[in-house]
Amino acid sequence: MYVPSYFVGSSSYWHKVGEKAFILASVYGPPTFFLTITCNPYWAENIAWNSATSQNQKQKKTLMDNSASISRIYHIKKKKLLSWLKETKLLGEISAYFGRDEYQQRGLPHTHFLLWTDFDVTNIHKLNQIISASFPDNDVVFSNIDKMSDLYALTLKIQVHVCNKNYCLDSNGHCRFQFPYAPSNETVFRNKKFYWMRSPNSQWVVPHCPQILMRFRAHSEIEAIPSDQAIGYMVKYVAKNAESHEISMQDYHKYKGNNYLLNNKLYSYGANLTVPASFCFSYLAGYKQQIISPTVIILSIHLPDERWISTKPNTTEEEAAKKMEASLSTPQIYFNRPHTEECDSLTICEFNSLYYKVTRNEKDDSADENNQLDFKKREKEAVCSLKTVPFANLELFCLRLIFMYFAARSFDDFLSFEGEKFSCYAEVAKKIGLIRDNDRYEISMQEAVNQRRSPAELRFMFALLCKNGGPFNDLLNKFKEQLKDNGQSDESLMKYLGQMFINVHADIPKELNNYPDFPYFYHSPCNFWGKR
Repeated sequence: MYVPSYFVGSSSYWHKVGEKAFILASVYGPPTFFLTITCNPYWAENIAWNSATSQNQKQKKTLMDNSASISRIYHIKKKKLLSWLKETKLLGEISAYFGRDEYQQRGLPHTHFLLWTDFDVTNIHKLNQIISASFPDNDVVFSNIDKMSDLYALTLKIQVHVCNKNYCLDSNGHCRFQFPYAPSNETVFRNKKFYWMRSPNSQWVVPHCPQILMRFRAHSEIEAIPSDQAIGYMVKYVAKNAESHEISMQDYHKYKGNNYLLNNKLYSYGANLTVPASFCFSYLAGYKQQIISPTVIILSIHLPDERWISTKPNTTEEEAAKKMEASLSTPQIYFNRPHTEECDSLTICEFNSLYYKVTRNEKDDSADENNQLDFKKREKEAVCSLKTVPFANLELFCLRLIFMYFAARSFDDFLSFEGEKFSCYAEVAKKIGLIRDNDRYEISMQEAVNQRRSPAELRFMFALLCKNGGPFNDLLNKFKEQLKDNGQSDESLMKYLGQMFINVHADIPKELNNYPDFPYFYHSPCNFWGKR
């Protein structure tokens, strides 16, 4: 038993959400800003709501006890923040964004945003106008003395990092967020990271946008994303699994001998999850844990005779066959698109990004007497991508490549090219030039690179591909720079690759025999290419 992706909050759910963020990166490039905004329990609205609900109660509630009001007000504030950023274009024209809500056991919600804008992050002067890591001075954008004093008070109260041994300090007393930072007279870009201008008394100030701080009066943190390699870490961070205590629960069930509960993934997910009251209210109120714009659609394809459907337990083969006949798969819906000059030339991704099928009742899932379905044009164009398929299945792999670049009205249409008929999709793909002998490994790696996957994820995929027959030297020569971390040497890369081969239970290639001292880490450092 496993927890499926439609179960909100599960690891499969966040894996699917993370895939959508990577698809945005493949279309719009790396995000421009990484913004975090945290709920302020002392917002005027929260205080007013707490006072109103506590008047008729014997024991007055604290602000943190009003989870409903905190969740409701924060949800409104978050929507206003996005609208305000779009209207003012403070961070540039926003073309896409991805956000994820978190609660971290402490109850106060906060949201991580990835923003794709047209802001030039290489312009240090412009960055200093919107990002500050110091207390305000005479050079700040606000010239009014009242605003200056208000901004100073807000920065001192909200934006100063406070270390805690239970939160960010390791056994040596070092902060994992690297506070305090050294003072600097200017903002510099070094080792693919920005080090912000700081005065000597601002070593503990979190980088923030003064305009956002003044407008929303809540803790925020903003970082410019200067390199492609940062997207992998950022997406992995905003789409990580919910907080749980799986190890302690496993030990408990082993001690009690509850083997059934130990192996029941659905029970383990619910029992291990740490859920604050504010999260419960947000879920019951219908607030989504993640927001994404534009809409991202992942389309599944299949071979003509290998379609999969989901059924309930104890479903007979006859009932499953009837269900399959009564519904259409994504490719079948695409084949039944309107017969217009525009739609005839659209690929499956292009069509689904512009149109959607209207479903008023169950009869709409199948074609009518004229073999037509009802479609409507989307108000805003969506981003569509085909779901990845196993590269070991050559026929399905080649069919996916053909779907990406060509339009058709049936599966059989894909078996012909320039008047010539073929017996399989692999022959068609080779004839067109989409694939050569044994280069599906290179195509898979290149697609991951185009999605701005992190070096750790690429190394994991590299090991999996080589385990399944991929050419080690050819892949390494083509993707060596993408496999490296910032400033990593060739020798260090080879050692990390060796350990990755151990992690995927593959034989160590002979090319790595000269690097025996592999850095040991038990779990794969990536979430998206590991176990699902």
